Amino acid sequence: MPQGTAAAEYRQRLSEIEMALHDHEANEERSSRGAFPVNSLWLWGGGRLPEIERQALPPLFCNDPLLLGFWRKAHASLAPFPVTIPEIVAITEGGFATLLPLVPESGPLLEPALAALRAALHAGRLDEVRLHFANGLVVTLRRRHRYRYWRTASPVAELERQAS
Repeated sequence: MPQGTAAAEYRQRLSEIEMALHDHEANEERSSRGAFPVNSLWLWGGGRLPEIERQALPPLFCNDPLLLGFWRKAHASLAPFPVTIPEIVAITEGGFATLLPLVPESGPLLEPALAALRAALHAGRLDEVRLHFANGLVVTLRRRHRYRYWRTASPVAELERQAS
C-alpha cells in the first residue's frame, strides 16, 4: 500500500471502486450464473510512463481508444473515424492506418472499404494495402500483384474471387 501524502487518496479510491462494483450489473449477472462477484480492483504501477520518442507512424483513422492512445503517445497524426476510405486516400500521402469497426452503428463497412481500397490500389493512389486480422494473419496486396493473373492458387486471389 502507498505511504505518504498519496496513501489516503489511494485508500479512498479503492473504497469507491469497491462500492461501485458492489451493485454493478456485471456482478449481478455473475451471481446469477453462480460465479463469484468482482469485489476489488488492484491498482498497480502508478506514476508516469516514460517519454516515447516521436515515431514515424502513418496517420491513424479510428475510434479505438487503445490505438488512439498509442498513436498520441508516439506523437503521430490522428483523425476521427468514420470517414470513407476514398476520403482518407484523397487526404493522405505516404499511407495511413485505420481500424474498421466489426459491427458499426451505420451499417456494414467492411465490404465497401475493401472495394474502395482495391480500387485505390488498382488506380495507383496506393502502392500497398496491408490487412491485419485478429488471428495474426497479415495479407499484403501490392499494386503490381494485379499482373499475377496466372497464379490462381494464391489464397489472396481466391479471397478476391469470393469478394467479387
